[in-house]
Amino acid sequence: MQSAVDPSATNAQPLPGPPGLPIVGSIPDLVRKGRFAFILESWRRYGDIFSIPLIRLPVVDQSPWLSHVLAREHAPKELIVTCHPEAADQILRRRSDNYPKGRGYDAVRVLMGDGLVTATGESWRRERRLLQPAFRRPAIRDFLPTMERCTADMLATWERRYASGHAFDVYGEMMDLARRIIGLTMFGTDLGPSSSESAQAITVALEGMGRRMEGTVALPLSIPTPANRRFQRAIDLLNQIVFDIIGRARDGRLDSDEPNILQAMLAARDEESGAPMSDRQIRDEVITLYIAGHETTALTLTWSLDYLARYPEVRERVEAEIAATVRDSEAPTLEELDRMTYTRMVIDEVLRLRPPAWALAREAVAEDELLGRRIPAGAVVMFNIYAIHRHPEFWEGDPEAFDPDRFLPAKVEARHRGAHIPFIVGPRACIGKIFSIYETLLALARLLARYRFEPVDPAPIPFTAVATLRPSGPVMMRIRPR
Repeated sequence: MQSAVDPSATNAQPLPGPPGLPIVGSIPDLVRKGRFAFILESWRRYGDIFSIPLIRLPVVDQSPWLSHVLAREHAPKELIVTCHPEAADQILRRRSDNYPKGRGYDAVRVLMGDGLVTATGESWRRERRLLQPAFRRPAIRDFLPTMERCTADMLATWERRYASGHAFDVYGEMMDLARRIIGLTMFGTDLGPSSSESAQAITVALEGMGRRMEGTVALPLSIPTPANRRFQRAIDLLNQIVFDIIGRARDGRLDSDEPNILQAMLAARDEESGAPMSDRQIRDEVITLYIAGHETTALTLTWSLDYLARYPEVRERVEAEIAATVRDSEAPTLEELDRMTYTRMVIDEVLRLRPPAWALAREAVAEDELLGRRIPAGAVVMFNIYAIHRHPEFWEGDPEAFDPDRFLPAKVEARHRGAHIPFIVGPRACIGKIFSIYETLLALARLLARYRFEPVDPAPIPFTAVATLRPSGPVMMRIRPR
């Protein structure tokens, strides 16, 4: 691992950035413009690394009681943002030990507890070892028939409801599909009956989590503001669903007899004490997989169908590849899906333009230097994936243009490894990356072999950037049988 940089021995420069106002910093601009828009505006104005001053309340911050009440005991006074692949690679890979998931994930822990996304140190390593087998190729090979069956069931429903040309919300359908697949493959449970309830709860929970990540004054959930009550109700409903799944697994009442990750968690024992995982530990892992394991895929499928509907020349190439590669009579094999190389390039380009997580943060343990700028110990550093995926130094032509040929092998090889990070890189890379990619390939193979997708509104779909980059409303489309 690269050694820490001593800024006193370098030419590290102070960070540029918006000046902000006394006490409230840049909070008024963040609230008025939105965090997503304000950070992109600051990138264009101040360059690839800058500092945003956050709220400073001297009376509050010097009072332990008030700091606790306003959930500001550990609130950062500034947010350092970088939009450059080199800095992201240093944070995530070369100096990853210096940038753990710290205060920036406190809001995530309110929802996900100490699951794989939020755990650190030995706890994270233990959970990663436990969960990793379920996301390797042999396990995914076993999951393909379930993915195929869920997709076929959805298409059968579409045949009855939508094949005559009725418009419907593709995003909602993709969420239902991905939720059912993750339920059966990971937990042995068909989550279809609870889809509408859990979908709404996840939406409210992610929005609540996103608000708590804004860096403003956040009241503890124990204070019953309207926003807190909505957030807590969503968490309570998700807990009810998840604890019901755990109870059914303990009683042998799962919907599938196939091996799944939940059974592995129930059977796991601590290497030293021999103690099993508690229901709370299992809850944290299940809810992490439940949320992260299906929304990423649902978003990727939704944006892929949208782009393919708007770029017919790309869609025709994908259709031709599917026809030449995948059999119609049974579930595709991993080898067949591996041969869908152009479709994979399309998915990578969709993930470039619409990464599920648009920005993530880490906390510097020791003083460091990024892009020639001093990073003090304890600083919260955000790397903006949305901006990195559009950095003009690394993406030829118009970075906003949809062009799957950007992912031709020679271009990928020549590009900075930190320029395309939808699943992150380094030791904390997303455990479910290949699961999500194969699920997306299989679903697209089946959907595009059967139907052409036509957007109801030709205008680009607006999106909202909270914890994830998701459509701001229904994605209405019509399907036409091929």
